[in-house]
Amino acid sequence: MIKVLHVIESLEFGGAEKVVVQLANNMHGNYDISICMTKRRGSLSENINDDITQYCLNAAEGNDYKVIFQLAKILKDNKFDVIHIHNWSVYIEAVIAAKISGTRKIIHTVHGPYMKYEDSVRAKIKKHIRHTIERFLSIYVTQFVAVSEAIKKYMVNDMHLNPSKIKVIHNGVKGIDLSKKSIPSNSSTIRFVMVGRLATIKNHLLVLQAFKELVPSMDIELTIVGDGPEAMNLMSYVNENNLSQSICFLGFRNNVEDILVDKDVFLLTSHYEGISIALLESMSLSMPSIATRVGGMSEVVVDGTTGLLIDDNDKTGLILAIKKLVNNPDVIRKMGACAYDLFIKEFNEDTVIKEYALIYGK
Repeated sequence: MIKVLHVIESLEFGGAEKVVVQLANNMHGNYDISICMTKRRGSLSENINDDITQYCLNAAEGNDYKVIFQLAKILKDNKFDVIHIHNWSVYIEAVIAAKISGTRKIIHTVHGPYMKYEDSVRAKIKKHIRHTIERFLSIYVTQFVAVSEAIKKYMVNDMHLNPSKIKVIHNGVKGIDLSKKSIPSNSSTIRFVMVGRLATIKNHLLVLQAFKELVPSMDIELTIVGDGPEAMNLMSYVNENNLSQSICFLGFRNNVEDILVDKDVFLLTSHYEGISIALLESMSLSMPSIATRVGGMSEVVVDGTTGLLIDDNDKTGLILAIKKLVNNPDVIRKMGACAYDLFIKEFNEDTVIKEYALIYGK
């Protein structure tokens, strides 16, 4: 049986982390799967099947090169056939460890944008050096995977990686049983939902600013699921603008499925996004979305058919999109049905697992 080791910084709540859990749990049995978190376990580690081995290296923040030798030992001692690396933060250390240990197949999946650097000469030099090292190590990588065409484009144009080595595999999810979808008794209220880390890249503030203008004249509610560094700032904005009756923060939740089932419209206003797992889950519940036209979003949201796309940080566009859906409940239902159809065709879990099985081999 082929032995596969997934390597990721942690299994904190997030899209890439959920993909690791998905692949590990669903492919274990046909493959001997283990997971290595280089820095910390994270809450999603509790969702891993009991018979899957988990390693945690407790590495220091930043580059901790002890990780290379710790990983190499794990790979060599357990004779792993495949190392599957997730995101750039662990790429350099993991590829070097794989070469030291003699691991025969190296796969690297890129789930989102490259790490952000400061706009300074020193930071630009550091980024250039890092990209140079990453390009050099790419000769040892068996297969790169991008979760969207937009990310592949970045890898080719900005990082100058070999396009023939990059395969696009869209994220997919099992989805939520459509029969669980419920219609609230107060059906006149249009219920919006956002799911994701409360960080500046997700741009929750744009939604709060739009709701500040719309709440006085529209029967709308917003539920925000997630936690992160911007939590206090966002909550303060809601309180200062008397929006707490219409906007609810739930914090981090494991039961996102239970939260989505009675919502009407999914919102995603990120400055950049690969393929949002939570958005795919909402599509499985026949929910339309309003999303920014960034990253891989145009590959998921068909503008005017399964949802509405707006420009990045476009408050006016967001307000108009919300008004269009709130004033036309039939449009919400029609777009939701189309979103469900697209999910079944393009973004279901079985498709993703088959694609990765082809890469792992038999």
